[in-house]
Amino acid sequence: MTSTPRVQILNVRKQFAATAGRTSSERDNVAVNDVSLDIAAGEFFSLLGPSGCGKTTLLRILAGFETPDAGKIMIDGVDMTNVPPNRRPTNLVFQHYALFPHLSVEKNVAFGLGYQKIRGDEARQRVAAALEQVQLIGFENRKPHQLSGGQKQRVALARALVLRPKVLLLDEPLSALDQKLRREMQVELKHLQRSLGITFVFVTHDQEEALVMSDRIAVMNAGRLEQVGPSAEVFERPRTEFVARFMGAANFFNGGARRFIVRPEKLSLRPADASVNGQLVSRPVTVVERLYQGLSTTWTVREAGGGVLSVYEQNSAATQQGSLVSEGQPALLCWDRCHEVEMEAKGE
Repeated sequence: MTSTPRVQILNVRKQFAATAGRTSSERDNVAVNDVSLDIAAGEFFSLLGPSGCGKTTLLRILAGFETPDAGKIMIDGVDMTNVPPNRRPTNLVFQHYALFPHLSVEKNVAFGLGYQKIRGDEARQRVAAALEQVQLIGFENRKPHQLSGGQKQRVALARALVLRPKVLLLDEPLSALDQKLRREMQVELKHLQRSLGITFVFVTHDQEEALVMSDRIAVMNAGRLEQVGPSAEVFERPRTEFVARFMGAANFFNGGARRFIVRPEKLSLRPADASVNGQLVSRPVTVVERLYQGLSTTWTVREAGGGVLSVYEQNSAATQQGSLVSEGQPALLCWDRCHEVEMEAKGE
């Protein structure tokens, strides 16, 4: 007997009303189009896609800030579709923190407890526990303007966690941070989620961020789900051209009726006169460019038909090949067939 998913999104659709100045195509815009998802208890689940794909709208529907035109939102088997945000076992962490500038860290974190009629010793204990979870003990009396960007984000997390939600919803919470701090916070968030065991639903447009943090990823495009699966599967075995392109560089090939990709890191270059083992596929190419990037080297090559492809090699391999393969010279592009990922035909 399988357990009930923590979150079920059932055939949800959301179309925004026309407003003055919009073109006809914008008036017909469907932000979320017949989306269905199951999210397990304790899962770190990411909604990933480009700007305008519907991921934030779907998150706001989960939070109760938007009502779907069709479909249902279930949490632990209970229909939450028309339940207001303050009565759902969810909490939303906003992109830009939404802290009260005139309140201390402690009072910002405690703010929501008053609406749940939690006061006195219990409120103080909960606030202290939440601040400990996000490593902000000692910051209780500071105001938001006295905090760094990372500290503000921790306060926003503590304010959400103090209410003990079953599902924590996060809307691009790291996007305002610099790259170094963002990477540190990615690790902290993942560790926090694992230690608490709370279901996280995380919205991002950053592929690396989603891959680093998520148990599973749903890639969205134009309001629809393109692919849902474990992080490694979505990256290594994309089902559609959109996912393959969005998740990173991909080399596209046509083989009869098949269209498939091979990731740049799965390709290798050999001298044009090299003998190739029968397990490998090889194609003649011309080396266009070699870019040394420290740990790796990127090669750009051109097929006889004019197609431009990329090859990534670790420098242990790339340095050895550098004397054998040169810019402007012919070479063999090789790969193992097991690394070919066939694309679904449109409409499948």
